[in-house]
Amino acid sequence: MENNLLIQLILSTICGSLLGTIVGMLPGIGPVACIAIVLPYITDQPALISLSFVAAIYYGAQYGGSTTSILFNIPGDSSSAITCIDGHKLSQSGRAWPALKVAALGSFIAGIFGIVITYFLAPYLSVLSTFFTPNELFILSVFGVLFATSVFSENKFQNLYGTLLGIMISLIGFNALNGLNRFTHGVDMLSNGIDMVIIAGGMLGGSEILMQLWAPNQASAPISFNDKAAFLPGEKAKCAYAIGRGTIIGSFLGLIPGGGAILASYVSYAVEKLFTKKVGTGVLEGVAAPESANNAGAQTAFIPLLALGIPENAVMSLIFGLMIQQGMIFGPVLFSMHFESVTLLLTSMLIGNIMLVCINLPMLKFTTKIYMLPQKLILTMAGLVLLSGIYSLNFSIIDLGLLIGFALLGILLTQANISPMTVIIGFTLGTQIEDRFVKSLIISDGDYTKFIFNHALLFVLVVSSIYYLISKLTNPTQGHVSQE
Repeated sequence: MENNLLIQLILSTICGSLLGTIVGMLPGIGPVACIAIVLPYITDQPALISLSFVAAIYYGAQYGGSTTSILFNIPGDSSSAITCIDGHKLSQSGRAWPALKVAALGSFIAGIFGIVITYFLAPYLSVLSTFFTPNELFILSVFGVLFATSVFSENKFQNLYGTLLGIMISLIGFNALNGLNRFTHGVDMLSNGIDMVIIAGGMLGGSEILMQLWAPNQASAPISFNDKAAFLPGEKAKCAYAIGRGTIIGSFLGLIPGGGAILASYVSYAVEKLFTKKVGTGVLEGVAAPESANNAGAQTAFIPLLALGIPENAVMSLIFGLMIQQGMIFGPVLFSMHFESVTLLLTSMLIGNIMLVCINLPMLKFTTKIYMLPQKLILTMAGLVLLSGIYSLNFSIIDLGLLIGFALLGILLTQANISPMTVIIGFTLGTQIEDRFVKSLIISDGDYTKFIFNHALLFVLVVSSIYYLISKLTNPTQGHVSQE
């Protein structure tokens, strides 16, 4: 390989990583929109250059998404929404500095681990993906939703209500199965559905901003922030275990088409709640686990793509199209005909993860200097960033109206002791559940018994039993870990 091409590969990886980090910090844009914008400008570049650039945007966004989640309770990306719960509470208590450090280090460790797995085990682990038909994926999706939403409240009815509400909202828009619009009420802008960023931005960030601005006697003093805040005794060890658990969960779910970073972050958070009783009250483990999981899932998501040619999400679909355009053939042939290209792509991902942690950690001091400003000014700035980000989705006033509507809904749900996160989880996975359910019935010719006599259901029952036993052992007085 020529030295010039190697230099271009490194530069494209660095530029993509930086762009992905910035995109992750900006709610409303996200890696999908960013990659779609830059695709016309990189298709005439060598295959490795364009692929390394696009891949760097993807995993760079996983890094950047945690920043606004922790500082402003505004998820930059759907996979970082769960980080808002503990991350923002830590920032409110003046511990944003260690939270951001844990998020960056956890993402780095998980990312490196995911790359190593992808390099050494892709030809072998890809065989697992062939066992997951729409039938199995439907069962795993339902289990993932119930598993993730079970940790937010002791009241199971409230969890179920929030989840079903999210699933109902996900049904809005065009139905590809019958070619009809559903629940749009004649509004053409709703035919494509509601973007997840609008819902998450409104119900988490928007509601938080409005509640703090409306709070009586709101002080305008700067928010307490200490950029020298150290880890408490024992926190480093606890975070190391949380990172390890999140990395393993994310690496496994990344192998499953339809799993990936989003489901990985939700499930890892639920599992971490078994091991750490105070998850949900503002602890570092609640940041370390999901941030590690979403990065590991983002890396191992390349395994189904490279080995089977199965793109598991929108970003992978764009990368899939780019690789086809560049003349690459998927499957076992890829590793024999383009082994050097695959190796260099994964090497560029390794370089990108190293660059991200080297850039992000020093930048944290500058990023968090914003806390020196008065609180109301910070809230106003966060609101403007949110509004501009949402408007940039479709340049539509309707999107801004939806944002405000979901912000008010988030306030109402919070007052009713229903976690808005259950709505977001239901919405995120609702379309997947419907799509896999319908495909399963089509494949089985309407045979519902296929959902019962299924090895995925056996897997779910085993995992549920283990989860229940662990919860009993960790907290014998209750069926699950309580929030304090």
